Amino acid sequence: MKQDSENKSLQLNSDLSAATMQKSPYSLVLRFASDGIALSIYQDSSLISSKKIKMPLYALTKEQIFPLLLQEPETQLLYDKIQLIAETKTYSIVPKVIFKEEEMDKLLYFSHQKEKNVSLLYNEIPAFDVINIFSLPEDILEVFRQLFPAYKIEHSISHFIENHISKHSLQECIFIWARQKIMDVVALQHNRLLLVNSFDFQTHEDFVYYLLRIIEELNFDLQNCKVYLYNMEQHAKLHGFVRKFVKQCETID
Repeated sequence: MKQDSENKSLQLNSDLSAATMQKSPYSLVLRFASDGIALSIYQDSSLISSKKIKMPLYALTKEQIFPLLLQEPETQLLYDKIQLIAETKTYSIVPKVIFKEEEMDKLLYFSHQKEKNVSLLYNEIPAFDVINIFSLPEDILEVFRQLFPAYKIEHSISHFIENHISKHSLQECIFIWARQKIMDVVALQHNRLLLVNSFDFQTHEDFVYYLLRIIEELNFDLQNCKVYLYNMEQHAKLHGFVRKFVKQCETID
């Protein structure tokens, strides 16, 4: 199985040994999606190393995934904290009051096509009293539970809302996490979640089309609606294009 590794920042320093990791507050963020895995190491809140390993992850078996992960030096170190973040397209946000763990499949597949060989997980998002139900390939779940048994898996939408979106005093605002070809959208009005959804896009025009359509469907005021864009490193020209149509637009690092 071939794989490509892409280093986006500093390489691991030679002094980042296991002994060093035991003494220092290093943390690992492992973000995985259908096209690969991103491994990021932080010291406190400062990024010191980042790597993207490209592979058809969700199409691989656990027997293929284990050696690919274990050969990476980042997985051999000891950390004070580890975050496991899963990007999948099959998820559903439901009010906490109607959630029952034994009925997760009904709640999730009410709006998604039934899948095979997957496990269902959920994250609670207390700030908005909602639950995010999502699916993950069974082999992926087994790999990460064996390698990191003490840590839960967060869906990327859950992580986005919990870590980047707080209840907002503004009347209308839209938060967008831009993946390579997917835009994850969260819309708030008067501190209420009105929309959480993901849209495939190929061009800047697609991106703006979905954004304007959301603003129209939610009956937001185009002139006053605030739009916040996240994870824009790989979309350098997109912010300027969006601002041609939405004036209240800001990129968050």
